[in-house]
Amino acid sequence: MMNQWNEPHGWKSARSFTEIAELVESTIKDNRNLEHRIVELLQENSRLRERSETADTELTREKLRLGAEITALKNKMAASSTRPNGEGGYQSEFAAREKLLRKEFEERVQMLQLQLKKERHDITQSMVKMKHALAGCMCGATAARLQHIPDKADVLPTSWMEKARGR
Repeated sequence: MMNQWNEPHGWKSARSFTEIAELVESTIKDNRNLEHRIVELLQENSRLRERSETADTELTREKLRLGAEITALKNKMAASSTRPNGEGGYQSEFAAREKLLRKEFEERVQMLQLQLKKERHDITQSMVKMKHALAGCMCGATAARLQHIPDKADVLPTSWMEKARGR
């Protein structure tokens, strides 16, 4: 980050205390803005984690509902096998319905996964940029001050991490 006070090789010439004070004040203000933005990103991350868990719950509920509907259709097919049309017509109809229900569910899952993956990626990229900006700040933002900022694995939903660990 270049500004009027520094060049690639350091100070241009001797500076007055006023100029140094302005530079320090500007740097501190930039640092506060970056830290505020990190807090906002962490809050957004929490909101996204909650959305992810809510979507996961809804998808589980939907999966159970569709499973119950498929079971009901299979039971209906078994009960209706004594009809005069024969069982082949009903089986193909129920198989087609089951296939459509499964396809609909899979499309919804893929859409939500893609949306959450994009949002997670955007937030992770923003946090990495802010970490680098803070690390390069002359105000003394050290690794110890930056350790509270989560790494990439910490921004993923817990359900994804559990699945990745094989639970």
